[in-house]
Amino acid sequence: FFSIVFLHLLCHLLHNLEPTIGHYGAHGLTTAVGQTIHVLDVGLLWLVLVLGLTISCVAAPVNTTSWATNAAAPGGLIVTFGSPIHSSSIAILKDGWVLGAIDLLAEGYHTAARHDIWTWLRCLHELEQRLGLNESVHYIMGVIASAPGHSSKRLVEKIKKKVQVQRWASTDHHHAHAWHAFGDSPFQTALVLTADGGGDNKFGALFYATRSPLNVTILAEVDFNFGLGYMNLASCFPSLVAVYNDAKHHCWGWRKRTPMWCHKLPALLLGMALAADSWDPAWVPQISRMLDQDQTRAWKQFKHQMSTAPAEQALVIAATVQEVLVQALVNFTLRHGAALLPEVEGLAFAGGVAYNAKLNTDLQRRLHKPVHVPPAPGDYGVIIGAAWAAEHPRQPMGSPPYLGALVDHDEWRGALQALALHQAPLETAVAAKALQRRRVV
Repeated sequence: FFSIVFLHLLCHLLHNLEPTIGHYGAHGLTTAVGQTIHVLDVGLLWLVLVLGLTISCVAAPVNTTSWATNAAAPGGLIVTFGSPIHSSSIAILKDGWVLGAIDLLAEGYHTAARHDIWTWLRCLHELEQRLGLNESVHYIMGVIASAPGHSSKRLVEKIKKKVQVQRWASTDHHHAHAWHAFGDSPFQTALVLTADGGGDNKFGALFYATRSPLNVTILAEVDFNFGLGYMNLASCFPSLVAVYNDAKHHCWGWRKRTPMWCHKLPALLLGMALAADSWDPAWVPQISRMLDQDQTRAWKQFKHQMSTAPAEQALVIAATVQEVLVQALVNFTLRHGAALLPEVEGLAFAGGVAYNAKLNTDLQRRLHKPVHVPPAPGDYGVIIGAAWAAEHPRQPMGSPPYLGALVDHDEWRGALQALALHQAPLETAVAAKALQRRRVV
């Protein structure tokens, strides 16, 4: 192509020299040069035009990017990609069912490797091999669970060039959470709540979801960071930080990446909250401010208070942190979804904050609606939700996860009588001992 352009410029140069040649008396040469220039110039221009059209047809991308829609043909394979920042996973689905998934972090790939296109291609190939898919596998759709950042955008463009799919779609982080929570739930209508430490520069949202027609509509966005605030408050408890590091360390103010041990603190803080008998309303205003805003000075002050607090008081304060979290999410849900709450069947909940089991129980009690949390409420479930947003699942789950099939209690009593088994109320202590002795499956 560049050679043709060079020859075209050379023709123009000779054309400019033609009068000079004629000036020195070489009129025959002038005519011959002029005719040759004309033929070459016209021929080269046509060649450039033909080659340009050919190159455009060959180089034109087959795949187009669009927002998630239910346009995928049934029966085909869908491949979903997360992002290197969070949800660094790949999933393959068919008819809404997850055939398999692979997590890059679990495979040992850390931050730098997760920004490398060849790491993602290697993991995709390994997942295809595990599922018995051959090298000529055809995907009707590729879905990107988008994330902010220039490095993520560059990786997405490389994935789209290297992975052959019929078309591309994308969905944002919290819409993917919402689709995963609702698609996995048994509800026909639901409010869907998402809350985490930040995805796509957002911290959560409330959605209204229906199956007929199938739709998930956002009602409001969370304007404060529940996940990060809870983690930072947990790092103010010296007894919790000492489990992983020197008690002088904390989890706020990191410019690049929060240490991995910080992400383990919320579970320990929840354990402390469960061990307390009560919570203290006097601590609510201070804790609410720290959960709601980025206040480094307030966290330092709170950490100093916790360093001198007796063990019993620390338990009460931990329970108060938990209570503030519950109140904040209940109030947010009622503020934006109170009018819809009576007509929905339940609340679907996803995001990293949904790992808080006591919070889930309290939401159910205070909203007076059943709460459904999918098996992977955090970022590992984002790739599934993104795929379901692009191709909706064919049918809802029959019952919440880990509970098995729904049981008809009349049939259950009949089965007990037929087997001559005795039924008695189960006490918590008896159940705990049975679990400890592995007598319960």
